[in-house]
Amino acid sequence: EIYTLSLHDALPILPFKESAPIVFSDVDGVIDRHLFSIPTTTPSGIRALALLGSHGIPVYLNTARSCYDVREYCAAYKLAGGVAESGSYVWDSVTGREHVLVGEQSLAELNRVRQALERVPGVFTNHFYRYSIKAFTYESGGTAPLPAPLVQKVLAETDAKTLAVHHTPSDSAVTARDVDKGTGLLALLRLIGKEGVESIAIGDTGPDLAMFRAA
Repeated sequence: EIYTLSLHDALPILPFKESAPIVFSDVDGVIDRHLFSIPTTTPSGIRALALLGSHGIPVYLNTARSCYDVREYCAAYKLAGGVAESGSYVWDSVTGREHVLVGEQSLAELNRVRQALERVPGVFTNHFYRYSIKAFTYESGGTAPLPAPLVQKVLAETDAKTLAVHHTPSDSAVTARDVDKGTGLLALLRLIGKEGVESIAIGDTGPDLAMFRAA
């Protein structure tokens, strides 16, 4: 069934209702699960997105994934847009508008930290991330987060005063301290002219709490 289900048949492009609530959804563990050792949605996941679309309810992503990932998901799943890189960037796929929430000082600090991390042997960064940093090392055949003391040392040496660090089981994320999934949700509502509209948040981990509060 996974192989035969047509994504384009399941997710037609439908107009959104002006009075409909707006759904913000995390990606990993919510829309996606790991099958065949790669993240992918499932037939039930596609049907759920299609059901929302058939009722004219727009779905926006709100994820730690890169801005590139969010644009690709919107194109593939016919989604309305999304918040990327833990609130660092918002994208409206309907109009093609975007907005970066990270200030110039934080962007400069991110650039210094990224360059410093890439000089450390055994440390790698994901270059699809433009407004935050996703760094990792390899252990036991998979990716792993960086040692916390190493990251703190790099932040101190690069004089990074406006950044925050979040470690997951597979990587370490460095973001501007003043952005999160909640500020991203509110910024996207402003971008699309829907401030105050009923919003629904779907997530499964601690960083989603800021999105829940904003919704």
